[in-house]
Amino acid sequence: GDRFVLCSDGVWGPLAEAAVLDIARSQRDAQAAAQALVDGALHAGGEDNATALVADVLEIPTHSWRTVIGSGTMPQVPPRLKPGQIIDDFEVLELVHESRATLLYRVRAQATGQVLALKTLQPCLSEDRASCEGLLAEEWLSKRIVSPYFAQVVPLHTASRRHLYYAMRFHAGASLQCQLDRGRHFSIPAALGVAHHVSKGLGVLHRLRILHRDIKPSNILECDDGGMRILDLGVALAAGVPYPELNAEDGGARPGTPSY
Repeated sequence: GDRFVLCSDGVWGPLAEAAVLDIARSQRDAQAAAQALVDGALHAGGEDNATALVADVLEIPTHSWRTVIGSGTMPQVPPRLKPGQIIDDFEVLELVHESRATLLYRVRAQATGQVLALKTLQPCLSEDRASCEGLLAEEWLSKRIVSPYFAQVVPLHTASRRHLYYAMRFHAGASLQCQLDRGRHFSIPAALGVAHHVSKGLGVLHRLRILHRDIKPSNILECDDGGMRILDLGVALAAGVPYPELNAEDGGARPGTPSY
């Protein structure tokens, strides 16, 4: 039942906010509302480009965290991949990062040529249902976050995905841990800059009622484009998600890295 209105300044400039609301509410049809907004702006003396788009929400998708986890057959964890190998629609370029539980590859989409990051599980966890469900939950959670402080998850066609992984936009750079290991010394202003970016990113999560729970230098990426992105929602806590790995009622477990 919600109605969203997107318009250029050629519409909202000549019209007061109250007029935009009145016009948007006066038309039952979304196309008629968009046309009425443009006509109203021009009649009010607007001379700039007048563009309006009206979108009505007809129904809420049923695809939720519960449907992701309970969708039936679990996709297969891929074997360890080498550069040049193909997984579904992606060509593997290199292994970027490896942890005890996960592997992160830089891949190229064969259809578009876009370079992405592909996250999957270690092959030894292929029979570990909790780990497999955890990766699906992490993907579902990451899709909710649209922010320059995080790597954006890329939607994939379910039919073409035969293995267990998810894809994100690839950002070249180095984690703070890598820079510390190389001997970089962070001045006080530089450290405060890091804190500022991380706090902004955590603010985005907290407004979505998500707690990261594993902030540390290896999960903070300083990108070549000048941005800074928070990585890895593997142990994040999300309000309203009753999955053990993403829920506060976890029997007193302490997620994250002990030294941080």
